[in-house]
Amino acid sequence: MRKILSPDSSRAFTLIEMITVVGIIMILSILAISSYLHAKNHAYEIVAKYDLHNLITFEEAFFAKHDRYKPYTGPSDFPGMKLSPGVTLATAGNPESPADFTAQGWHERTDKLYIYHFDTGLFEETTKP
Repeated sequence: MRKILSPDSSRAFTLIEMITVVGIIMILSILAISSYLHAKNHAYEIVAKYDLHNLITFEEAFFAKHDRYKPYTGPSDFPGMKLSPGVTLATAGNPESPADFTAQGWHERTDKLYIYHFDTGLFEETTKP
């Protein structure tokens, strides 16, 4: 049987249906953008950790040869070391003593600061001051 449509009925969407669809799309967009920004921030943190790990490797190699650490002033201190854009690295303490020597790394777009203690070999994660 064929369904007979009344003259006032139409096959278009109602305003409520359109508002509902737009609302669902907005909610999904907000969730997607939030996830993207979280992933981007996490990527910046990983880059900072990676560069700090590279500095630690170069410092330990220098220590093995010279029995002291080298204060870090920039990537030119260790040939072959590359620094990612936005990452800052620094060393602090007495280069002669592993017990008093630390390395720090952070990315300019995050609030996390990573500190490596050469005497214990442990990482510390904190927020930038």
